[in-house]
Amino acid sequence: MRLATFTIVYLGIIAIPQVAFTQYAQVLRQPAPTVPNSISPLEAHHHIGEHQRVCGFAVDSYTASTNDDHRIHRPAVIYLGEKDTMSEFDILIPEDSIASFPKRWYNTYTGKTICASGQLEIRPSGAIGVTINSPNQLEIVTNLPSQ
Repeated sequence: MRLATFTIVYLGIIAIPQVAFTQYAQVLRQPAPTVPNSISPLEAHHHIGEHQRVCGFAVDSYTASTNDDHRIHRPAVIYLGEKDTMSEFDILIPEDSIASFPKRWYNTYTGKTICASGQLEIRPSGAIGVTINSPNQLEIVTNLPSQ
C-alpha cells in the first residue's frame, strides 16, 4: 500500500495541500474578459505616458477617511486586477475631485468590471495607474463579449 505525500503551503493560519494550491493558482491566472478598444491592467506597463482606456475587475477600493454622509475627503483609490488576486493597476481619484463621484462610489465600482480612461503613469511606489478627475473617465462594463 502506497501512501500519498503532499506538501502543505501555509497562508496565514490556513494550510492548503500543494496540489489544491496549484490548481487554485491556475484558476486565478485566467484572463479577464476582453473589452473592445481597451487594454488590460497587465498591458498597462507597455503604455506609460499614453492616454489609454484600461479595463479590468475592480477588486478593491480604499480611502483614508469618510465623514457622516459618506462623502470621501481624502484621495480615493480603486484597484483593478483579476478576481481574487492582488491589484495590478490603480485608479486614483484626487481629494478635490471625489465630490463629483457617486455618494457611495466604493459600492458603485468595487466588484464590477470597469474601464478608466486617462494618461498612464508610474506612481512613486512603482505601481502603474491613472489619475481621474471626473466620473466621465470611469465606465462600468455591463455587456462583456463572450469568450
